[in-house]
Amino acid sequence: MYRKMLGDNMKKIILLTLILLLCSCSANYKIVIEDNKIYDEINITEKSTIVNSANQEQMDSFEEQLIDWERDYDYYTRELFTENDLTGYKYTYDFNFEQYDTLSQISKCYEDFKVTYNNNSFKINTSNDFLCGTYYDNIDKLEITITSQYKVLNSNADKKVDDKYIWIINGSNYRNKPINIEIDLSEESEEKPKRKLNIKAIIFITIFILLIVINIVLKKKEKTLNN
Repeated sequence: MYRKMLGDNMKKIILLTLILLLCSCSANYKIVIEDNKIYDEINITEKSTIVNSANQEQMDSFEEQLIDWERDYDYYTRELFTENDLTGYKYTYDFNFEQYDTLSQISKCYEDFKVTYNNNSFKINTSNDFLCGTYYDNIDKLEITITSQYKVLNSNADKKVDDKYIWIINGSNYRNKPINIEIDLSEESEEKPKRKLNIKAIIFITIFILLIVINIVLKKKEKTLNN
């Protein structure tokens, strides 16, 4: 009963999103597996011009129903964001391995969603039918992306781009779209997740800027002393 209730709520949020995003939109479900955690990030976006044209009654209705949904999913953090020409909602949460097959939103979209893991291995295996598919009639596509700091042994992803394993779900294939992936937790991947690369890049840029500032200050000080 509890699982069915959560499943109904998951379907509700997808339907509610379509109230806000009036035309064809896109959804991205990003899963990052690292440091014995699973990081979820769900983005549902539409072109800003379309969102801005929505009337106030539709916006108010969406907000009211969204608040109702969040009573059951208050562990996810919601953020309204605009990037480039896109507007949408971002949901994030950091799970332990043992939580993922009962609390993650993606687990509610499959009748069978199984997570198995031990010290050396992590697997996700699902049934075929993506149960939330009928709610994506007005969405061009849903992309589910899994990245990991560990080596991926095998997967049935539609494509691989750098360290990203990507499944593309749409109105024509959701009836046969299982997710299967196996990860070796004992071996680091040669390609690190983007999440870690961004942190390293920020640290590098910060140190580089600091060195430039120090160099400028020293040169000014030297020039002052010479004068």
